[in-house]
Amino acid sequence: MLRKAENAAADEIAFVQVKSSATQATLDDYVARFNQRRDHYKRMIFAVHASSGDITPPSDQPVQVWDGKQIARLVVKLGLGDWVATRL
Repeated sequence: MLRKAENAAADEIAFVQVKSSATQATLDDYVARFNQRRDHYKRMIFAVHASSGDITPPSDQPVQVWDGKQIARLVVKLGLGDWVATRL
């Protein structure tokens, strides 16, 4: 399911895809979808808990890949531990 995240301070909307597992081919597929909608989205965030092999975003596009470790760091940094715990 495609999600979007709005950053009102920067006046931008991000294309967000969350996956429990993914491969490079999965990322490439969603990057193609993102590129079809570049008129609406400024950046893409691809969050994946577990990847099969290395997943590398294109270096010439505003695409970020958040792996399980990055997601955990953000949860701690942003104080979302209780929020996550209520959803398990």
